[in-house]
Amino acid sequence: MYVIYYGKGNTLVTSLTAALHLKNYSLDQTSISHHTQHFYDFYQNERGAMGRLIYIGSDEDNNQIYILNTSSAENLILPALSSVFDILQVQQDVLYLADTTEIKSLSITIGILLYRWNILKSFASLLIFRGIKKKYTQLDRLISKVKIFTKK
Repeated sequence: MYVIYYGKGNTLVTSLTAALHLKNYSLDQTSISHHTQHFYDFYQNERGAMGRLIYIGSDEDNNQIYILNTSSAENLILPALSSVFDILQVQQDVLYLADTTEIKSLSITIGILLYRWNILKSFASLLIFRGIKKKYTQLDRLISKVKIFTKK
């Protein structure tokens, strides 16, 4: 099955959600430097995913996990993506689109802006980390929902 985590305007959250799904990332580490390096990797993934599918890995059920940053063109990109899967004759029941747009907080937004503008990166990482900690239950619910729908 193909799982595509997508979102608009929430750079980094989509990559983070995919990494949590694959268990490649954990919020248990207390060192902010550990998270700073991951945030840099997530941010680079998101920049590369602007309008493109980026393969992240396969989960324990052999589902292929991708990310897609739709920016503000969500209404254009998602139908086009579905059409491409139709052309490739991939059935819709093996495609799951998981929207991360609703996972927002002020600290994540400010942290991402500071990170993007290269201002106070360690403070930006701290803000992002705190925002993610606050939204962890929402992230976990989304990942659990995806895993239930993609169970083989």
